[in-house]
Amino acid sequence: MFSKDLELVIGTVYKNCRERREATMTVEHLLLGLAENPGMRATWSGLKANVSRLRKGISAFLAKEIPRLSQEEFTDAEPTLAFQRVLQRAVYHVQSKGELEVNSRDVLIALFGEKDSKAVELLNAQGITRVDAVNLIREGIIRAPRSKDEQIEHRLFEIIVQDLDMRAASPALTIRQPRIFVSYSHADQEALGRLMVHLRPLERDNIVDCWSDRKINAGDQWRAEISRELGDADVAILLISADFLASDFIAKDELPPLLLKAEAKGVRILPVILKPCGFVRHKVLSSFQCVNDPTEPLLGLTHIGQEAVYDKIVDAVYREISLKK
Repeated sequence: MFSKDLELVIGTVYKNCRERREATMTVEHLLLGLAENPGMRATWSGLKANVSRLRKGISAFLAKEIPRLSQEEFTDAEPTLAFQRVLQRAVYHVQSKGELEVNSRDVLIALFGEKDSKAVELLNAQGITRVDAVNLIREGIIRAPRSKDEQIEHRLFEIIVQDLDMRAASPALTIRQPRIFVSYSHADQEALGRLMVHLRPLERDNIVDCWSDRKINAGDQWRAEISRELGDADVAILLISADFLASDFIAKDELPPLLLKAEAKGVRILPVILKPCGFVRHKVLSSFQCVNDPTEPLLGLTHIGQEAVYDKIVDAVYREISLKK
C-alpha cells in the first residue's frame, strides 16, 4: 500500500526520533521527513517553498515542544493520533480513487487536514495551501502569486474542496473494519482453518475483517492482492512452523512489509508457534511476544489446549482492536 519512497520517509522519521530519544512522533516530524526527502524536490519547487526555512522552523518547534526520554527509558517514540490520522487520511483518499499505492505527495495533501498543527501553520506562512498541493500534484498546475481578491477567492474554493473531500472520505471511514492478515505455510492449512473458525464471530459482528490467501480467486493478480492486504493490515497473525520459516515467499514478500509496519507502529504482530521450529533462533521474529509458549507448540497440545490457544489469539486481536478505537 505504501510506496517505497513513503516507506523510506516513515522509516527515517522513526529512526531520527529514536536517535534523538524523542517520546512522540508528530505531524511535524512527518512534514520534516517530507521536506528532507529527495523525491519531493520537484513538488516543493513547484509549490515555490523555501525548504530550508521550513526545515529550520520545524526543527525549532520539535526542539522546544517534544519531550525527550531519559537515558534509563528504552521505550520507542509513539506516533500521535494526528500522525496516524494523516496516514489513514492518505490511504482513504487513494482508495477512493481506485488506486493501490500511497506516496509521499498523497501524505502532503492529507497533512493539511491537521489545520491546527504547527506543520500546517508553517506551510501557510509560506502561502502554501492544500489547494496548491492538490493543483500541483493531481493537476500539474504550478503555483503563482495571487492578488488579495484572488487570495479570498482561493480560500473560499479551498473550504469547498475540503468539504467535498470529507464527504467523499466519510463512507470509507464508516465501513472500513480493522484488517487481520494471516500469514501461514500451505502445509499448515488445518491450523488456519481452525483459527478462522474462532475469528468468525468477530467478522460476523463487523468487528474485524480477516484475510488469508484463501480469499484469492482464480484469475486474481495474487501478488498485487497480497501486497494490498499487507498494506491494509492492522494486526498480523503468523502461524509459525518449520514450513513457515522455510518459505522463500514468506521470507521475501510477506515478512519485510509487515516488520516495517511493526517498526513504524502501524501493525501488531502476533506469532503463534504451531510446531517445533527455529523461531527462537530467528533474530527478528523472536523479538515479538508469542501468543503461546514457544516450548509448547500448539499442535503438541491436547484438543482442549489447542482450542484455548485459538481463543487466546482471538482475545489478543479483540484487545488490540479495542485499543485502536
